[in-house]
Amino acid sequence: MELTVKELKENIFNYLESTIKNTPQNFKDLIEAIILFKEKCNTNLSVFAGLEFNAWGDFRGGVIRIGEGYANEDERILIDSDDFEHFQKYDSVKDYIFDYICKAFPFFDEDSDSYDEKSSDDLYEELHKSFKKDEKFAEYEKKYLYMRMAERMKKRFETILVGSGLTDKAEQTYPLKVYHNNRLIISFGIKYKID
Repeated sequence: MELTVKELKENIFNYLESTIKNTPQNFKDLIEAIILFKEKCNTNLSVFAGLEFNAWGDFRGGVIRIGEGYANEDERILIDSDDFEHFQKYDSVKDYIFDYICKAFPFFDEDSDSYDEKSSDDLYEELHKSFKKDEKFAEYEKKYLYMRMAERMKKRFETILVGSGLTDKAEQTYPLKVYHNNRLIISFGIKYKID
């Protein structure tokens, strides 16, 4: 079967639409503010998280703060502008797409018996050129970046919970909402139940 750039692109966009999760606007605003602050002030802000306990050692809740520098002893960095730069350089939507097309179309995969270097290189080059001019692709690129940042934040927060001994792994997903200054930053589900 002869595959055209248009068909491949349509297939990829369907895949991206079905796999890239939407991220809440508050989280996007937070990321953009951190990036803008670094550009304007040359300062790397971070989102820190820790757990709060009362004087008797009873769990009171999670604490999120935004600041510069290092995490306190009882905190961890959830995300910062270095994470954003990492995902832009080393985990872009282009890598995500390439992994997908290697699985979906074996002639792209160097380890496959169906691999066709000339056809795959030519088709991929044309695809790459068409993405440069495509606004829809730019939207998916940003959505992917936000999704990966949110996933990193979630994973790091789960690590804090596990390390605290306050949680047990669960089959059911429990909602977790992260606030800063009484404003929702992001909500996500975790497979941990807080005692």
